[in-house]
Amino acid sequence: MSRPKESSERVHMPNPRDLFRKKFRSLFTVLAAGRTGPAPGDRLFARAHPERVTVTECHHYEQEISRNPSIDRVGAPTGRIEIVVPFDGADHFTRRACADVAPALEAGGKDPRKALIGHLAFTGHQHTDLGAVLGLDDSYGALPIEVPVVGPDAPGGRHELRRDRQTGVIWHEYRPDPNLLEVYPVKVGIDLLDPDTLGGVITTHELTNFANVSQQPNFRSYLWLRVTVKVVLPWQEGRPKLSPVVERISLFWPTITSLNVLKVEHGTSDGGERLITYNPVGRTIEWRDVPMTVDEDHKRRDDEVCFLSDTMVVLISQPGELYRQASLDGTVEIEIPDYLLSGMQTRLFDSTGRRVEDGHRESTRLTSNVRLILADAFARRMLKPHQHLYFDEVIPEQARIADIENALADQGFQVKFADKSEPDGVRRWQGTAKRTEGPETMFLRIFVEGSHHETERTVHKPGGHSYTSKLPSGELKVFMYGELPRASRAVTREMNALHAAIRDRFDRIRALR
Repeated sequence: MSRPKESSERVHMPNPRDLFRKKFRSLFTVLAAGRTGPAPGDRLFARAHPERVTVTECHHYEQEISRNPSIDRVGAPTGRIEIVVPFDGADHFTRRACADVAPALEAGGKDPRKALIGHLAFTGHQHTDLGAVLGLDDSYGALPIEVPVVGPDAPGGRHELRRDRQTGVIWHEYRPDPNLLEVYPVKVGIDLLDPDTLGGVITTHELTNFANVSQQPNFRSYLWLRVTVKVVLPWQEGRPKLSPVVERISLFWPTITSLNVLKVEHGTSDGGERLITYNPVGRTIEWRDVPMTVDEDHKRRDDEVCFLSDTMVVLISQPGELYRQASLDGTVEIEIPDYLLSGMQTRLFDSTGRRVEDGHRESTRLTSNVRLILADAFARRMLKPHQHLYFDEVIPEQARIADIENALADQGFQVKFADKSEPDGVRRWQGTAKRTEGPETMFLRIFVEGSHHETERTVHKPGGHSYTSKLPSGELKVFMYGELPRASRAVTREMNALHAAIRDRFDRIRALR
């Protein structure tokens, strides 16, 4: 009887514990697939969170500041939607998201698969081409946010989804309607000024400093380059308040110069200095982050709002560098956070339908390339002749301000005075008068300061009798300067006429006492 042939292969009997683990692992896989919802071949869902979702619209303009100024659009406006999802296995593409897509990875297959991690909802996109670009008209204004997890664009296997070595970037470009705006939204003002006016003081809102205006001007060897930025935006009641900011201003400088001869003053709300840098690559001087505030004096429609920047003044210690240049070119970049100029608004939702605020950002960027024709700028420099007047035995009261207003009105000026008195007992007024002079406007700034005192009057009668009485009296000081581009004689002539008129009125007041 022959013995059975021994086999070289060993047969292992399954361990009950291993069978239980295998069954549990299969059950866990089925439950995981059921939790994410789709069966193989259907859409995947993953509980991931984008690091940032940005919607940005860019508008470009060019402006020439000269005797014949112009402003125009450069190209068509552009828009960009960018979604960034790091495969980090922690904060963004989380471990739960990795588990959500695990069944698709374990199933294998070469067909590309994407996982839905949320939606970006749009409202008011009618003034863009997003309806055609993203098919929003057929999806109720919602853009699915999907990241590749299988296929050539995917990071790789399950472990690659959480190693924080790759980042998924999704972007879409669109075009806002270029004919949406009725006016150009940005306007840059640049002036060359002589500091030999008003005691070398220049401010954003013509603030009154009587200590400065009462000083006699002295010659200064430098020039001021005054820069202002104005933005007019469509706006509706009920929308969040806007906070535009001048992100960067760069001016092409003719020579490589020391920053000691350049300084930006009054670039902050408190009147301080702002850091200025020199860019050797672009040969430009630059400064950044200038805030803008609502211009309450702007006559606007109900559906728009106007913003005005702080006045930025570049102090040029060596202005001779500019005389050899035909023009001064620069670029102004403005950012308007949480606002899209097309009127569109977006909302971000995660894969569970909850709204997400973190990382979601909308903004509009306005860029204006500015050219200042220096010959016209030097010709249009504002000349400000001064006059300081003194009137004794004139009581400072509102009636005397009315005399000055009437004298200016007789000369054809529109006049406005405001009481600036302080608790120190000194009466102060500030006034502005303006009149059209051809294509220009003549301005007169008047500062009036008065103080009260008593005077004694002695009357001698026949027979050697004399009577002394005390009368209220005072003195009045008038400081004024005028502004008119290219011409100072006309300003001086009007100031002399005002001087003669109010002196005649005040002389009659003295005669009545």
